[in-house]
Amino acid sequence: MTTPAASRPDEPRFPGFPPEVPFPPQPGPPGPPRPGYPPVPMVPVPSPPHPTDELRSLVYEQLLGRRTVILDRTLDAETATLVAAQLMQLDADSSRPITLVVNSSGGPLDGAAAVLDTIDLVRGTVDTTCLGQAVGTAAVVVAAGTGRRRIGAGAQMRLRLAEVELAGSAGRLDDELAHLRELRQALIDRLASITGQDRRLVERDIDEGRALTAHDALAYGLVDEVIEPRAR
Repeated sequence: MTTPAASRPDEPRFPGFPPEVPFPPQPGPPGPPRPGYPPVPMVPVPSPPHPTDELRSLVYEQLLGRRTVILDRTLDAETATLVAAQLMQLDADSSRPITLVVNSSGGPLDGAAAVLDTIDLVRGTVDTTCLGQAVGTAAVVVAAGTGRRRIGAGAQMRLRLAEVELAGSAGRLDDELAHLRELRQALIDRLASITGQDRRLVERDIDEGRALTAHDALAYGLVDEVIEPRAR
């Protein structure tokens, strides 16, 4: 029979526990190491990416290889930069048509300007397809396609531009407001030119946030084709 090792007098023990069983660590804020215990290093453990994000990246990468760009989130500055970069990358590879699939709630006016300028810049045509929804600036992007402009039968478009929230000095606010007014007028002019609608009608519809079904969007001139369900 083996005799347990004797414990040090300064080492705490639970009553009745054999001396070789150490006192379990207690939760709480880190402090100086206790006698006889080496300090535990604090090693940060990175959180793994969500499996859904990995799958999305893989699918979107494959679609990009087929010259298809997806706009499926708020059209803010970061998203606009990514979409513009993808369009320019595909245009650098070939002048063949590019497909831009849109399912977005829109975003700030300057985000749309970046995407629209890139659509005008690329050599080949940009086919646009609305699946789900295209609101505000996203609707303008769909309408600005230079190739086939399509919309799903169950999709909806809405002519509503995002509200603007500004902060800063009076002089800076005046400059930003003037810039945003110019962008707004430019988007209205572009929609009027694309659709053939009277500019005053377009401006009124944007002010009221007019919603259009797929066939309404077709009649309005925002798209050229409605994707009808296939016969079973």
